[in-house]
Amino acid sequence: MAQMNNFQPNGVIYANPAQLSFLMAQVPRKTLNGGRGEGKTRVLGLHNRQKFNFLPKCKSGLASLTYGQLLNNCLPEMISAWRDCGLIEYDPETKIGHYVIGKKPPQAWVQPYAPPRDYKHCITFLNGYTIIMLSFERTEIFRGHNFDALDIDESAFINKEELDKTLIPTVRGNIFKEVHKHWLHHSICDFTSAPYLAEGQWIYETEALMEKDPSRYFFLSSTLNNYKVLGKQYYINAAETMTKLRFDVEILNKRLVMVENCFYPNFQKKKHVDEFVYAYDEGDKGMFVKGYTDYNPNDMLLISFDFNANFMSCIIAQLKQNNELRIIDECFVKHSTIDALIDKLCQTYTAHNQKIVQIYGDRNGYNIDKKSATSQSYYNRIQELLSVNGWASDLKAMYGIIEHQNKYQVLNYGLLEGNNQMPRVRINAVKCFNLVLSITNSPIKPNFEKDKGSEQADIPQERATHFSDCFDYLYYLLCTRLLAGSESAGDVGFI
Repeated sequence: MAQMNNFQPNGVIYANPAQLSFLMAQVPRKTLNGGRGEGKTRVLGLHNRQKFNFLPKCKSGLASLTYGQLLNNCLPEMISAWRDCGLIEYDPETKIGHYVIGKKPPQAWVQPYAPPRDYKHCITFLNGYTIIMLSFERTEIFRGHNFDALDIDESAFINKEELDKTLIPTVRGNIFKEVHKHWLHHSICDFTSAPYLAEGQWIYETEALMEKDPSRYFFLSSTLNNYKVLGKQYYINAAETMTKLRFDVEILNKRLVMVENCFYPNFQKKKHVDEFVYAYDEGDKGMFVKGYTDYNPNDMLLISFDFNANFMSCIIAQLKQNNELRIIDECFVKHSTIDALIDKLCQTYTAHNQKIVQIYGDRNGYNIDKKSATSQSYYNRIQELLSVNGWASDLKAMYGIIEHQNKYQVLNYGLLEGNNQMPRVRINAVKCFNLVLSITNSPIKPNFEKDKGSEQADIPQERATHFSDCFDYLYYLLCTRLLAGSESAGDVGFI
């Protein structure tokens, strides 16, 4: 148990050692990197209780990827922390309470220095301290704000360039007011789990800066500090239901080592991966997810396969009229047959209207499937099973071998998006999680060959190079088909 000064008169608020260390660090720039269940959001709530106490009449930004993340995940935990501190939501009938959410506060309450025009995404306290919730879905509205402090939720998933350009400069409010010469004024704090991708590695910058100047920077990596609260069974359940990779990163907070010599140097998460491909409605609580806007049930599917004895995988895509290749899904089975993979696909897309498929993939798909009693090739079996399920198919898979350097050039030239005839790649970040990991963690050999050592390593095979191979077969064939005989092909060579 830990006594939290200024939080609750004569009260005791529990904080585990990591949470307490973060809250007591009196520096303007802090990062809390913790695994799932470490209580990061509770700290976020207690941290804002501190700002309520020391920054009356000030405005603080609270940013995350989506309003849904803030309203459905962050806010309930923050409210719980505030309740532990003695703060409750204002009740208009009893006229008792300390804050209001999403509405204009009572007229008798203290006004902030610069009251917001719209209270829809605001949390306003009775002393004028105001939290404005911000979504990276709509960064264009950031520029008009003027904040006294800023918090960032799940920062490892935030684009650093966009953060520095549009949001960090808004932390500039009330610089001439003597009352706010407090360490919390103009503070910037972020709360996050460990990043999966290279783009999220920027969160560790605070750690490096702390080594140089601990008077201004504080970084804390928290693992298993909430064991007493969550109990042993929580971690047992997580280990049983998660893959080893997810458990290591999300629970144990392990850092992934990203490859530097990647086979896809022109792949950029901020360009090629779509975080926001869902439809939503604005309601009383912000975002209501209806479905994914990148998938059209009336468009033909493009499916690209990779065949291995113990890991069958494929990616599902659609080519839009604007020449955008939307990779909408991924699918795999372990220690099973091609029949199981096709059955899984057909069940997933049973409601698809336009049941037409183009089949892409490895030349090994023309080999006899030794696990099948029909002595068919993989592709013959795929087409037969699709037909049984009411799908028409067109086999586009390659017969020959692609020269390594040629494939490397075509793929990366296409990812540059310098030629309008080559499809622009956009990947669904949620449904194609393993594909993105596979692409960003595929090394290259000196002869331009992709290093597939991960397929023999003791790692979850969905993280190995299989899914990136599915991408290669599909994208290479689409590019060469569209550019064949075209003068715009430039210096890129084709077989």
